[in-house]
Amino acid sequence: MKDHVLIRIGDRDRYALEKDRLIGDVRADYENRFGEGGRRDWTIGRTDRGKPVFSGETDRFLSLSHSGRFFACAVSDGKVGLDIQEHQPGRYEQICRKWFHPFERAYLETWGYEHFFEVWTAKESFVKYTGMGMDEHFGAFYAANENGLAREILFRGERAFLEHIPVFPGYSMCLCGEHEAKICTVTDIKSL
Repeated sequence: MKDHVLIRIGDRDRYALEKDRLIGDVRADYENRFGEGGRRDWTIGRTDRGKPVFSGETDRFLSLSHSGRFFACAVSDGKVGLDIQEHQPGRYEQICRKWFHPFERAYLETWGYEHFFEVWTAKESFVKYTGMGMDEHFGAFYAANENGLAREILFRGERAFLEHIPVFPGYSMCLCGEHEAKICTVTDIKSL
């Protein structure tokens, strides 16, 4: 997230049918708005841990997420991780005991479990940013403490910034990146 991040939110069913084309549209939109003549002949690949990347590139980065009826795609000139999550009923206390850092549990106990998805999307965006995935380290870092949501995460010497992005009612979304950035969010959704 050096300077700019473009996030497009769209219909998940359409994304399932036209994934590569829709990602291409986001990439082209990014280049038109912020690019400096970036490559136009890119392909989408995956790291060995499954993180989507623009194959062979070092100047454009990609993150994808989907939940409920929406997908979200972020393109940036810096490493990014994006997560969108539909709010669903669940056993939040049990999930927190298994997956969350004690500081995050303290935050939710103090401020209420209605903030569960803000913490969850922050954590998910960070593991997408690092490419480490949800593993035994998911509870080793924290995205909130008893004072509130964190604006950055420091883990294993890596510092990343968090930006909670307002989205549709009943959804949370968070972007994680190596720098604070100018975020442009566009949507293909006509109505809710």
